[in-house]
Amino acid sequence: MVPVISMIENYKHQGSCNQLLGKKPSKQAMHYYSNSLHVSSKTPKSFVIANNDDRVVSSLNAMNYVAALRRNNVFSEFHLFPKGGHVGLLYSTHPYKNQALGLRKKWMNTYVK
Repeated sequence: MVPVISMIENYKHQGSCNQLLGKKPSKQAMHYYSNSLHVSSKTPKSFVIANNDDRVVSSLNAMNYVAALRRNNVFSEFHLFPKGGHVGLLYSTHPYKNQALGLRKKWMNTYVK
């Protein structure tokens, strides 16, 4: 599953925005559905993976979310892979698939009880 983290203009995926909010969403709706704007000390710890060569959703989207987690002292683990494209981990050809899945499994076994 790939989350939609932000509807902020420079970070959003236009197709997701259109599907969720319509073609002309209000600024209030875009703000409401931008998770990075609602991070607080009560936000659950997070494991985030992005691919730097994703041409559909910029890895800056994930980095912005991780920065919000950090500003609010929320524990997170972030991995930025140089290649993999958009939703690359869903495909067996992802060059870092085994590494990424191993990191995710370790994180889940360590932090999710």
